[in-house]
Amino acid sequence: MIKTPGDFAGNETAAAAVRDILDSGRFPRLIVIEGESGTGKKTLASIIAEGAVCENDDRPCGRCKGCLKFSTGHPDVTRIGVDSGKKRATIGVEDIRSVVSDAYVLPGEAARKVYIIYDADRLTQQAQNALLKTVEDGPDYTLFIFLCTSRFMLLETVISRSNVLSLSPVSLSDEKEYLKIRHPELSDEKCEELCAVSGGVIGRAERIISGEDDGAQKDLIFLAGCIAGGAQTEFMTKLISLSDDRHKMSDLLDELCILVRDALSLKTGATLLIMPSHAEASRKLCSAFSAERLVRIYESVCTAKESVLKNVSISLIIALTAAEIFDVK
Repeated sequence: MIKTPGDFAGNETAAAAVRDILDSGRFPRLIVIEGESGTGKKTLASIIAEGAVCENDDRPCGRCKGCLKFSTGHPDVTRIGVDSGKKRATIGVEDIRSVVSDAYVLPGEAARKVYIIYDADRLTQQAQNALLKTVEDGPDYTLFIFLCTSRFMLLETVISRSNVLSLSPVSLSDEKEYLKIRHPELSDEKCEELCAVSGGVIGRAERIISGEDDGAQKDLIFLAGCIAGGAQTEFMTKLISLSDDRHKMSDLLDELCILVRDALSLKTGATLLIMPSHAEASRKLCSAFSAERLVRIYESVCTAKESVLKNVSISLIIALTAAEIFDVK
C-alpha cells in the first residue's frame, strides 16, 4: 500500500512538491494533478487528502483517528465525479452547487475539508466557473483536488489559481523495480513484458496483474481480428460501445498500436515481440497486410489514441479512423 510520497514510484518532482506541502502543513486552495490514466493521480490525491485530515505532524501518519477514518470514509472528505460511483459524461453545475454550499460549513472533525474531483476534465465550463469564487475567496480550511488528463482541458482562470502537479509514465527500469518489489512472484520475463505493454504506466500494469484488464484484452483481440478480417462495421460498433470512457478507450488504442507494431516487426523478420502473449493476433495482422499498409494502420490508430483525450467528437474519431484503417475511398 502506497501511503506517503516516498513510496511513490517515479515522478520525483511531483512527489517532492507533495512532501513539502505535507511537511509544512500549508495546503493551497486548489491542487490540479494531471497525467494519463494509470500514472498515479488517484494515489497521489489520496496521499494529499489523507495528509490534510491527519491529526499529527508526520502527515499522513496512518495512525490517528483522521487517517483511520480516511480509509473507510472521512466525513470531511468529499469525492465528486466518475469515481464517486456515479458514471456520467460530464460533471455539471448542479453537482458543484452543493459542493460550494457545503464548503462554507465548518469541518466536522478535521482541520480541513477536502473535495476530490475525479476526471475534472469532465467539468462543464459552468461548473468550473461556479467553483472559481470558492477557490479564490472561500474559507481557508477548504482544499480542492482536481484530477485530469491535461490541465489544458480546464479553464485558464482555474489553472491560474492552482498548484499543478504533472505525472508521466516512469522509466521502464523504475517500473520493473517497482513491480519486482510489489510482486516478487513475477519472473523477470513477465516483468519485462508488463513494462513493455504498459509503457511505464504502473496503474495499467497493476490492472493486468489483478485481472481487471481481462475485458480490455478481449476487446483488444477482437479489434485486431476485425482489422485483419476487414470487419469495419464490427470494428466501429465495438469502439462506439466503449466511447463512454475516453481514458479506457485511449488505453485500448495504445495497446492496439503496440500490437500492430508487433505485426510490423514480424513482417520485417523480427522474432522479439513487445506483446508475446498476443503473438497470434499479431501474426494474423502480419499475414493480412503489407508492411506499407501496416505502417498506415499503425499511424491511424496512434492518431486516434491522441485525439480521444482531446475535445474532439468520439463519433468523428471512430469514423475517420475506420475509414483510414479499412482504406475506404
